[in-house]
Amino acid sequence: MRKWKPFASPVSLTQRKTRDFAHPVKTGGDHDEAATTDRHKRKRIRDRDMVLDARQVYRTGGGIPRRLRAGRKTGGATAGEDGRRAVSLNRFALPHLFTTRIHDARCCSTEETRSGGFAPYPSPYTRFTMTAPRSNPSLAQNRLGRDGFAVSTLGFGGWALGGQWGVQNDSESISALEKAIESGVNFIDTAPGYGDGRSEHVIADVLGNVPPQIRETIHVATKTPPSAGPWPPSPYCRWQDRYSAAYIRSNVEERLRNLRTDCLDLLQLHTWTRAWNDDPQPLLVLQKLREEGKIRKIGICTPEQDQNCVVQLMRDGLVDVVQVIFNLFEQEPAAQLFPVAEETGTGVIVRVSLDEGGLTGKYAADHEFPADDFRSTYFGGDRMHRTAERVSEIAADLEELGLSDDYSLADAAIKFSQSHSAVSTVIVGMRNPEQVAKNVAADGLPDFTPEVLQRLRRHQWLRGVWYGGK
Repeated sequence: MRKWKPFASPVSLTQRKTRDFAHPVKTGGDHDEAATTDRHKRKRIRDRDMVLDARQVYRTGGGIPRRLRAGRKTGGATAGEDGRRAVSLNRFALPHLFTTRIHDARCCSTEETRSGGFAPYPSPYTRFTMTAPRSNPSLAQNRLGRDGFAVSTLGFGGWALGGQWGVQNDSESISALEKAIESGVNFIDTAPGYGDGRSEHVIADVLGNVPPQIRETIHVATKTPPSAGPWPPSPYCRWQDRYSAAYIRSNVEERLRNLRTDCLDLLQLHTWTRAWNDDPQPLLVLQKLREEGKIRKIGICTPEQDQNCVVQLMRDGLVDVVQVIFNLFEQEPAAQLFPVAEETGTGVIVRVSLDEGGLTGKYAADHEFPADDFRSTYFGGDRMHRTAERVSEIAADLEELGLSDDYSLADAAIKFSQSHSAVSTVIVGMRNPEQVAKNVAADGLPDFTPEVLQRLRRHQWLRGVWYGGK
């Protein structure tokens, strides 16, 4: 287990709090600029001018995209001398610049960042490090819904930590989580079904070893599955049999114990059926639990065969967050679900951005997954062959668009899932530190242009539901 050590700065945390007034950030509130010393003014302006927009910088290795090396202007700095200087900076070398983040990182939206603060807002835990200071800027953040907490645009998917994606060592899971937190990932998604609680326990182990200043910025979402019965629930299932009040309360208490907390940041019902939309009693039970202080936000994971069943619930104001499948193959949420989410201020978590690994391009047409990997059924029969053919067409498009040198297939898949304005965060499964580094780097690549997105949308695939096996 990694030991988190505070960054040794000549300025104590107490001193930083007392002098925050000297370093205002543009997130609202009145500060007396006259009270700021000339020395602080000069230092703040100098450091601000040296910060390059994080979306134009690779998140690992300090590299700069080729189109920036050509000398294009980016966020007030060129990618020549100024750009390279900005990449070499790190937040540990500029502790005074990030003092106030410990107070307002949880209530700051991306729009506030774009409208006038430093870009991007660094994470408040940057005063802590295990090794030499990183050169990577913090991940950008969005608000999870209209009045939700701030979450990193890339989230950590905890399914593989449960061992259902093949053999998974807990020590490697812990290393992956620690690497993600160090990289700026502050949103983690898990569920009791991920290894019968194993994923939740691993996450709790890691977070229990994190300093309070860091822990308070990290948000964990978990789920309550329906009680025994068909998955997803059939049109004939009664909510009384699948999500009774007593069952939900008992399950939530188990989630609290596994995650070692007294309040869940986000509790999602793991699946749903529109048969319950006109009498959504399970969601009313969650509202009572929220009033009791057991949970902060209420969510639903869309059933794969009927994702639009949550549209009515969003319009009725019954959910704060929805978790949906949206990727290069599955694009239906863009038709109605996403517009309604924006209309109602509902947070959107995207899952399966890599199509359970199919969109990474790692697997040949004849690849077979081991029996202990759930993908042995997901890609059963000829599905892997059909997937590989379509992935090769995506690769051809990236090549023709001149993007293949800067974007891997996995990079392109993640950026596509992040492309809609309704999306708050995209959760990606990460089994080891190497995967974390690659996904964080993908998050930091420039967003696709409308022309590129239009080209990639042609890869939508109306293929039905694969989770039930072949």
